[in-house]
Amino acid sequence: KVRKPMEITQKIELQNHRPFPPEVHVAFYRIAQEALTNIIKHANATEAIIEFKQRRQRVECVISDNGSGFNVNQVSKGIGMISMRERAESINARLRISSHKGKGTRVSLIWQRPQAE
Repeated sequence: KVRKPMEITQKIELQNHRPFPPEVHVAFYRIAQEALTNIIKHANATEAIIEFKQRRQRVECVISDNGSGFNVNQVSKGIGMISMRERAESINARLRISSHKGKGTRVSLIWQRPQAE
């Protein structure tokens, strides 16, 4: 299968360079990897945007595309979707996946640093 060229834009905002736990770092990496793999394999997108924001108490990653979209309820039982949800749950992060046919997909992952830290 021949893949179309895709423009990928990265937006990184670091307001605090305080490191976060290794398990959070790995979960963000793996979820982003799965989201990007899905875009390449299934979305038929010409554009993807990766936004990463690190603040004092919070880390957020949003990956969106302009692809074909899908019905989240029909695909939610797929291995990739289950894996992303399990990884988010393992670090007590909030994962939101929204998609609409013909309007692309948006994967949002937010981790809040526990108050005790």
